[in-house]
Amino acid sequence: MRRSMKKERLAKDLASLPGLTRADLGCLWRRHYGCEPIPGLPPSLLALAIAYRLQEAVHGGLSISLRSALDDAVSGRQRPTAIIPKAGTVLMREWHGTMHEVTVLEKGYRYRDQTHRSLTGLARQITGIHRSGPAFFAVQSHA
Repeated sequence: MRRSMKKERLAKDLASLPGLTRADLGCLWRRHYGCEPIPGLPPSLLALAIAYRLQEAVHGGLSISLRSALDDAVSGRQRPTAIIPKAGTVLMREWHGTMHEVTVLEKGYRYRDQTHRSLTGLARQITGIHRSGPAFFAVQSHA
């Protein structure tokens, strides 16, 4: 179905929700969520949840990073945040028997006479796989 047709259909579906009975909303809930509606949930909230699911189908859902941030907020978890060391700081990391030294610059990082934009790129260069640069060089805070 073309995007414009999907948007037109979405507009009609959303406009019809306020006039539906609880039984009709229950059928839509089962279709879109694959389970029974939450007992005691008022029809207005059923309609809002169904409206969200309809819009999500047309426009896409939340990004993985936003879902993760929302999960953290709900659970009270705090993810480590990167500390930005001052220029001139030397970060040292031993990897497979080799010591790697990185100097923090005003803009970027110096490693083996080359300037790099990110610690993550450096961590990839050293290890051969993608990994968090701040975690690899232990420049994180749990604040």
